[in-house]
Amino acid sequence: MKKLYTLASALLLAFTTLNAQQYDIAMTDFYPVGDSLAQSLPSNYADTIMLEITNFGSTIAAGNTIEIIFSFEINNQVQNLSLGSLVLPDSFASSTTAIIPSLVDWYSILSNFQGQNYEFCFTASLPNLIDINLANNQLCKTFSITAPPTTGSTDLGLVGILNPDTTQELPYNFYDTIVFFGNNFEDPLAPQQALNIEFTLTHNGSQIASFPYQLQTGQTVPSGAPLLFTSDLLDLSSLLSNFQGQQVTICCEISQTSFTDSDSTNNKLCYTYTVSSMTSVDGPIKKAIESAYYNQQLNIKNNQGSPSLYNLMGQKIYQENTIKSAYDINLKKGIYILNIELEGKIIHNNKISVQ
Repeated sequence: MKKLYTLASALLLAFTTLNAQQYDIAMTDFYPVGDSLAQSLPSNYADTIMLEITNFGSTIAAGNTIEIIFSFEINNQVQNLSLGSLVLPDSFASSTTAIIPSLVDWYSILSNFQGQNYEFCFTASLPNLIDINLANNQLCKTFSITAPPTTGSTDLGLVGILNPDTTQELPYNFYDTIVFFGNNFEDPLAPQQALNIEFTLTHNGSQIASFPYQLQTGQTVPSGAPLLFTSDLLDLSSLLSNFQGQQVTICCEISQTSFTDSDSTNNKLCYTYTVSSMTSVDGPIKKAIESAYYNQQLNIKNNQGSPSLYNLMGQKIYQENTIKSAYDINLKKGIYILNIELEGKIIHNNKISVQ
């Protein structure tokens, strides 16, 4: 009996030791950077949100992760967006608060609620540990959504390139659209404003092709609104086949005549590609792929590859590896970029607009 008693005591001691670690983290506050007492946000808010997470339990060892979820409601449906997992570089001591900056771009959400009150929620969780109190993991706050502040100036700028893919060679038989994206960085731009868009191709500093376009804004372009600059469908195979294995630079430049742009330094953007060769990478094939979004489906006629959808920040929001003519996906209002890939090459690129 003495041996059994000793074993039971050891088991009790081990159980007590295991349960001595009581993990409990809480989302205790969040606010726009520089204003912890803010009660309003502009509808074009694109800056840093400061997240305060407090450890009310035992010390959490370095190397553990904290997962952050951002929740909001659109059309009476709650959307949960993962902001990723933070790997603790150091231990998270008991009774301390960590402040975590998170860069956000909320224009596509807040622009629908200008003049209204809107609630956001952030949730912090421990995916690899047991949190003894889940009730304090989420915090929700309501902000008044205001009109963007006016600066008295207009600034349209280019931000990046969606097509051709900057991570790949430029196909020598390119048959596709050129797509750059930008933003309205300052005040709203009034309707019926004239814009000049020019796409150019150069080799060793000499221009080898130019595709100019003129367009007008059909409606007000809000402050903070993302912009797409897209060429017509271009067949560059007869041109680029002369530059296989060489470098060609593609540029997009925007200019205007009906208003003054306060910052002309961001009006032109270029990227230099290496043109593929017949012995290396085949470019997009000439197939009549047609794509559109309706009935909560991504519909692709004559599909030959795997689709991926990107938002205007360049973030991949959807990917499917099967080849079908229709994909069930619930997209919120906005503009998306569709790439269809076959054997690692983009064979179709299109702008998808969801009203």
